[in-house]
Amino acid sequence: MPRIGQAAQLEALSQHRRRFRERISLALHDDVCQTITAAGLELDLLKMDLTPEHSGPVSRVQQIMEEALDRLRLLSHEVHPDPVQRFGFKSALERMADSAARRFKGKIERSIHPGNAWDSAVAALVHDIVDAAVDDAVQFTGAKHLRIHLNEGGAEIEYDGTGPNSDTPIRANTLTLMTLWAKEGNLVLRVTSTARNGTIVTVRK
Repeated sequence: MPRIGQAAQLEALSQHRRRFRERISLALHDDVCQTITAAGLELDLLKMDLTPEHSGPVSRVQQIMEEALDRLRLLSHEVHPDPVQRFGFKSALERMADSAARRFKGKIERSIHPGNAWDSAVAALVHDIVDAAVDDAVQFTGAKHLRIHLNEGGAEIEYDGTGPNSDTPIRANTLTLMTLWAKEGNLVLRVTSTARNGTIVTVRK
C-alpha cells in the first residue's frame, strides 16, 4: 500500500477532530439536553396534581435539572465544530476564554478585539490555533498566569510554562495541527518557549 504523506495525515487528523466534535455537540444538544427538557415538562405536569406544600421537592429537582442543563449547553457550545460560524469570531473567542477560565487554576487576562477585517475562513483557523494553544497551556503546563490577546492583526497567547512540543504524542499533535491550520490560512505562526521565560504563541496575517 502507498504510504500516506505527512500533510495528508495531518489533514485526516484535523477532519477527524472536527467530525468528533460535531458528533459530541449534536449528541449533547439533540439527545441529552432534549431528554432533560422533556423530563422537566413531565415534572411540571406532576406539580399540577400536587398541593403547594408537596410540590416544593419537585421544584428543587427542577432547579437542579436547569443548572445541569445550563452546563450541558455550555459544553455543547464548547465542542461545536465551527464556533466562529455559529457564534461569530469575537463571541467564539470569548466563549473559549470563558471555558479556559473555568478550568484554569491561575489568572487569565484577556483582550479580544478582532475588529471586522477577518475573512470568515481565516478567522475559523485563527480560533482553532488559539483554542489549541490555550487548551495546551491549561492542561499540560501548570502555568499560573495566562494572557490571551487578539486584535485586527493577529493573536498572542503568553503563559509561564513550556509550550506545545514533541514531549508527548498529544502535545506533538497539538503543535502539528496548529502548524497545519496556519499554513492553510497563509498565517505566520511562531512558538517561542523556554522553561525560564515561559511561552509566547503568536499568529499573524
